[in-house]
Amino acid sequence: MIYFERQTSRLCGVHAINALLQGPFFSASDLAAIARALDDEERSLLDQSSLRRSSGSHAERSENVGDDGNFSIQVLCKALDVFGLSARYASADEERGTDSAKELAFVCNLSEHWFALRRLGDAWWDLNSMHAAPKKIGTFYLDAFLNQLTAEGYSIFVVRDLAAAALPEMLGQNGEYGEWLTEEECLRLTSEAETAQASGRARLAAESAMKTLSDGPSRLVVDGGVASDVVDLTADRELQAALEASMEDYGKLDASGTDTDADLKAVLAASLEEIEGGDASIEAAIAASLRDEEAKMDVDVARFAEEPDAGDGIVSLAFRLPDGDRIARRFACASSIADVEKWLEVAKRLDMRSNCLALAFPPRALADASTSIRDAGITDREVLAVRPRP
Repeated sequence: MIYFERQTSRLCGVHAINALLQGPFFSASDLAAIARALDDEERSLLDQSSLRRSSGSHAERSENVGDDGNFSIQVLCKALDVFGLSARYASADEERGTDSAKELAFVCNLSEHWFALRRLGDAWWDLNSMHAAPKKIGTFYLDAFLNQLTAEGYSIFVVRDLAAAALPEMLGQNGEYGEWLTEEECLRLTSEAETAQASGRARLAAESAMKTLSDGPSRLVVDGGVASDVVDLTADRELQAALEASMEDYGKLDASGTDTDADLKAVLAASLEEIEGGDASIEAAIAASLRDEEAKMDVDVARFAEEPDAGDGIVSLAFRLPDGDRIARRFACASSIADVEKWLEVAKRLDMRSNCLALAFPPRALADASTSIRDAGITDREVLAVRPRP
């Protein structure tokens, strides 16, 4: 059996460490606690040195966990240290050794994504949480795979002494994010995902071809339902097959094309006449809509003009905005998430239709705007992030 966690929010660090250890050993809250402890150690060190920052800004932003829940390698190493394990930078061949297949595990990182490679039995598995299931890696392909990751900019860390680690038995325990899969299930889920991806690529290829034809200078010539001499598709067989299938369907729908073309031209002409005749009414409607929006904005500005005084039933909240700015305000606990979002729209002109509020730990989007601040579990002096809606 193979333990695997699929991607949830930005918790790839949690997924990677649990996949490597083969069990739900750590939660997002566990790694967050480790990150806070590391932050405290670093701040204490800064306070005792000449590197202390006079602005005090180091106490505000964590260097070990991002606003979106992404953890640093220091956090993952500290988590491994709980079981007497360590991760060493191994992008260089000399650290990996002459035979990578003799290792037991690697942790790989690029930008903000972590995933684990693990030898289970006689086989290596890619436990990337972005996959539908663990992917089997041939032992002879492992070195080439690691070299490819290095060339793509990944940092690779080797984890040793796993065989001697005293890890508690976790078989059958799924935790919050994971599940146990047989090798057969892994292969089946991977095959199904790859088939779906191939189907999606074929559909996109057909759409791209049709767009090229409609945008380009060439004319589409239909002769018996077959596309002829429009664009050179011979370099991409998948694209050619998809386009020809589309053209065959087109031919089946209308073999003659004459009557349909005439009807289509008549409908288009009528539509154009309606649009031209309706320009004045459209402009008037737009102007009226703008006036309504301005009136609503004036009402909202007046609504949030006075900030409640501190006291019972009032919380002070800070917000981290997409542009890196910070803003804070007091709200009544009975206020809804929608009220907070509306204030952000008024105060910072944010588009909260495409953004949402989110708690940092564990990372959770506040999707139900009708929920009150109290019922959402938001406490005084909490920091919320504004991020794109999932």
